[in-house]
Amino acid sequence: MIAMPGKQAALVTFSAWEDTTSRIEPISKSGTKGGYKIRFWGAKNNLPQFREKLVMQNNIVPALLKTKRDMLFGTGLFPFINVFKSDGGAKNIQEVPMPKEPDEFFETIGIDDYLLDQIKNLILHATIYHDVIMSNDRTKISFMKVIDCKYIRVGESNKNGDIKHAYVSGNWVGRDYNADNSDDITELPLIRMGIDKIEKENLPEHFILMTGDNFFNDGSYNSPDWFSGRTWIEVSNIIPLFHQNNINNGYTFRFHIKIPKGYFFKAPISDAVDAINNAQRDEAAARDEFLKSVNDMFAGVPGSGRAVWTQFDVNLAMGSHYPGITIEPINYDMKDKSLLDLFEKSNTANISSQGIHPVLANIETQGKLSSGSEIRNAFIMWLAIKAPIPRRIVLKSINLVKKINGWDPEINFAFGDTEITTLDESPTGKNEGAAVMPAPVDKTDE
Repeated sequence: MIAMPGKQAALVTFSAWEDTTSRIEPISKSGTKGGYKIRFWGAKNNLPQFREKLVMQNNIVPALLKTKRDMLFGTGLFPFINVFKSDGGAKNIQEVPMPKEPDEFFETIGIDDYLLDQIKNLILHATIYHDVIMSNDRTKISFMKVIDCKYIRVGESNKNGDIKHAYVSGNWVGRDYNADNSDDITELPLIRMGIDKIEKENLPEHFILMTGDNFFNDGSYNSPDWFSGRTWIEVSNIIPLFHQNNINNGYTFRFHIKIPKGYFFKAPISDAVDAINNAQRDEAAARDEFLKSVNDMFAGVPGSGRAVWTQFDVNLAMGSHYPGITIEPINYDMKDKSLLDLFEKSNTANISSQGIHPVLANIETQGKLSSGSEIRNAFIMWLAIKAPIPRRIVLKSINLVKKINGWDPEINFAFGDTEITTLDESPTGKNEGAAVMPAPVDKTDE
């Protein structure tokens, strides 16, 4: 902590960085009631909460993450069928009307919000937890919703690495795990898609379905690739606070006030001790009032500048005149260029860790914004390279419902996109409803 003298607030307080090394340390702890055994997510069991708080405090990462979410969602979900060419060549796609049964199911679950919640958790935590409820006869999935990672913890794995249970609670952070306070924890069967075998006849009535990107995984939880740049995010979060508090509370000397010794002293009429003490108190009060008036006059923003004062001796025996008070300015560079340069470097590192071109999030780099053609090309390349796998992950639960509920197997689902064009191709610069599909689209013989 950088301390301030007197009662002034601290310039910046640096706290210990959050311990997220739980992936390589023993982290299994148990609640007591009911014999729950949960796997901590982070050393303090608060890693999802920490990630979201870390991102919210940053100046550019939220815009980058939200842009990825918006581009992954595109224009939303639509149904299509594959159309194969008569000569056996590459297949094409054909959008079709939404069938009745999927349409009713999507309306029940609120499909747009359901997909957006999936994408959010996939981007932030590389993990999606679905709360799935079967019909009374267990022949169909009747309802699904996403539970934020903040509220889910998984059970311990057995010797084969299998995890059979998930635990839902809104109070994981700050919980006393040695106390008998597990009433607010709900235990549900856990099915990990791609790991556990899913058979319709064996699905529980109510369970948690786990999907996600397990490229980085500790055996229980996934980790998003952007989190490897966590240190740069923390650095860039600190620097603006440093400058803000420097402006608001910075103990910055702006002026040097030189006061002759005895300038405010008025000699008492009597040589009595009380009279001398009163005269000295009057001198200190007059000096303090003068310094306060100087600070009030020169400080445009409360607390943004201070004056330092000194006293100097006057030798009247030398025959010189009694000097007055002098005020000299003190030059100080408030910009702190080294920190500003570091801030710029941290922004660059944060952009790189997100794997998204900054122009897509409308973030200025190197003092300029990019051209329309560069934005268009960056958008097309991101959709072609970065979007397909996350979209496939998000569609896994939809395809599971399609299989379990017996929807038409010929009808598939995908995310649509708006195709950015040049103005000579389209007056609005875009073609609504154009789609980038999971399968390649061949237009060479049209």
